[in-house]
Amino acid sequence: MDRSIMHQHTPDQSIFPLIGRKSTVMQLTLIGVDALVITTVFMMTVYGRHLAGGSFELSEYWVQWPVIPLYLLAIASFGGYDMLLSQPQELRATSLATIFIIAVLSSVTFWVRLPFFHSRAVLLLGGALLLVLLPTAHYGTKRFFSRYDWWGFPTVFYVFEKKEAHFIRLMMLRLHICLRPVLLLLHREDSLDGETVAGIPVEDGPEYFSRPGRRFDGIFIFLGYPQQGSGARTVLRRAEHRFARTIILHESLNFGNQWAKPVEMGHHLGLEVVQRLLDGNRVAAKRCVDALLASALLALLSPVFLLLALAIVVNSPGPVFFRHNRLGRGGAPFRVWKFRTMVPNAATVLDKMLEVDLALRAEWEASHKLKRDPRVTRVGAFLRRTSLDELPQLFNVLAGDMSLIGPRPIIAEELDKYGEQYEMVSRVRPGMTGLWQVSGRSSLPYETRVELDTYYIKNWSFWLDLYIMLKTPWAVLRFGDAQ
Repeated sequence: MDRSIMHQHTPDQSIFPLIGRKSTVMQLTLIGVDALVITTVFMMTVYGRHLAGGSFELSEYWVQWPVIPLYLLAIASFGGYDMLLSQPQELRATSLATIFIIAVLSSVTFWVRLPFFHSRAVLLLGGALLLVLLPTAHYGTKRFFSRYDWWGFPTVFYVFEKKEAHFIRLMMLRLHICLRPVLLLLHREDSLDGETVAGIPVEDGPEYFSRPGRRFDGIFIFLGYPQQGSGARTVLRRAEHRFARTIILHESLNFGNQWAKPVEMGHHLGLEVVQRLLDGNRVAAKRCVDALLASALLALLSPVFLLLALAIVVNSPGPVFFRHNRLGRGGAPFRVWKFRTMVPNAATVLDKMLEVDLALRAEWEASHKLKRDPRVTRVGAFLRRTSLDELPQLFNVLAGDMSLIGPRPIIAEELDKYGEQYEMVSRVRPGMTGLWQVSGRSSLPYETRVELDTYYIKNWSFWLDLYIMLKTPWAVLRFGDAQ
């Protein structure tokens, strides 16, 4: 996350408004955008239905404007204006609000005799558009305004050791878009006082708390480890007198956090985390959805399959499909289906290339991919760039070897790169698309791919799957060649 924010002011200066006020301004911005989106969709669907021959007066719809504030209230009720929600959680909130409003309006039109006409087409089409446009508008609004200093909660980080500063650097890469880092406090005397980490000014932590200062109306993020003991408790006690909100990051909590919830256990704070993809009922439900959607997509895309098969054969005589050994659930091998994108004797060509080109061999050994692969045909290059070569994997999904969404299917030679994480990855079916594919695809380092795959498994939900599914087309267009 690029923030060029942090060098002008320290957190004790009055430049920062009250966090409650800042939160309200950001929430009102989102509410205003939602009202605009809902009104626009409402007008588009009403006028569209009217132009398509709807037998109603336009004035009959304008008296229904109170639905818009009710819609906004529904989004708020489902938590959609909590500024620190993750994107899948925000998708859940806006989607449930939309479904709730459409269900209520449908029930009212069915059970109550209304004094005006109400088109079911307007209701259903408008609801379908809002299911996609509202979460998109939320993300776009946050991304757009994040470039301005008034947006985002001013945030102070606290770490104990100099070596832990690297964690902050990693965190900056995927920091929540509503957090604005302003200061990093280091606890030890051999700190980086006066320097910067990831563009954040650094100060000595104990010295900072020893100075008299007003209450900092921002967020305090504490990176904690068990061995810090009483030292950590002292810092947190001091922080509660200085900061409006505190977030504790603890290394023992890195095992699934998207849907975790706090619980009280004997006057102690606990965190309940459910490993959803280890729940038999949820796994069965995911499998049913996969089978139904794969069947529907195969039927819908059958003309596309025929056209692509013809293009492949005309460009390079040989088989239409290519099958490759991958590791599936439980480490069981299976053969993944793809449209052929290479010359028929690709394996022989690769062996000869790797023998004579050491740089190419190093690239292959690092990622088992080649950025400029001479084995790829012209049609194959197009199929890879658009990810159309992976459409036949719908047969794998239908057969139960794969899921529509899941970890990347790997080959046996990649096991060493996964290390002990493979035990978790092998518990679930690999997917046609997944979290790493929509987060950067082949541009990501291998260890980041592994991290994203394990994150997906720990935090799986229907909403995370839906989030990935909605982002997949954009990721294909944005990130170029699939690997």
